[in-house]
Amino acid sequence: MQTDINVGVVIPAGGSGLRFGGPVPKQYLDIQGVPSIVRSIRTILDLVSCTSIVIAAAEEQHAHLLDLLTTFHVSDARVHIVAGGSERQESVLKALRHESLFAADIIAVHDAVRPLASADLWRRVLGAAQLHGSAIPVIPITDTLKRVHEGVIVETIDRASLRRVQTPQAFTSDVLRRAYQAAQAQGWTGTDCASLCEQLGVVVHCVDGEDSNIKITTPFDVVLAELFLSRN
Repeated sequence: MQTDINVGVVIPAGGSGLRFGGPVPKQYLDIQGVPSIVRSIRTILDLVSCTSIVIAAAEEQHAHLLDLLTTFHVSDARVHIVAGGSERQESVLKALRHESLFAADIIAVHDAVRPLASADLWRRVLGAAQLHGSAIPVIPITDTLKRVHEGVIVETIDRASLRRVQTPQAFTSDVLRRAYQAAQAQGWTGTDCASLCEQLGVVVHCVDGEDSNIKITTPFDVVLAELFLSRN
């Protein structure tokens, strides 16, 4: 990847984390003493091409987030906080309106609860996005998949062409903005950025993801993340 491009990063972190079952939103949970979102920010700030990180967080969490940035020494001029939305898609849209992203050539969106995405993964995703205009990391599915209805197997699904999708997901600024503007105008919803770009007719390219790039959604995921860290 060329180093003379401007890369902006959006971190949607507006979730309450209620499904996790704890008093602290899961993006702020400690993973071996360092909050999940801080681990992501550290990795991103080390990217030479990163010119801006915009975190869309619940307003009641802004003071806590600012304290974390200071405590863990990631209070960088490139890091900005905006009010998040009630849903991930709304949070990304709000973040895209921040002026620090206006000059970005590539914009990547990364889950606040994927603290172990490596610098190598970031470089590969950004490089592919620069080359193709879009890139997302994916992982092959190894389990047998069944379609079930009312407790009964309906069919076995061929997994050969199926993939699990991760973040960061990166796109040219124009593509990502058009996708979110179209989604807002047309009432589209998607579980990730790629799905909105697909609805726009954009060809989304894939790169190999990482098994360790897990999403923290349950207490077991915290244990697993700490296990991965202890092996490095």
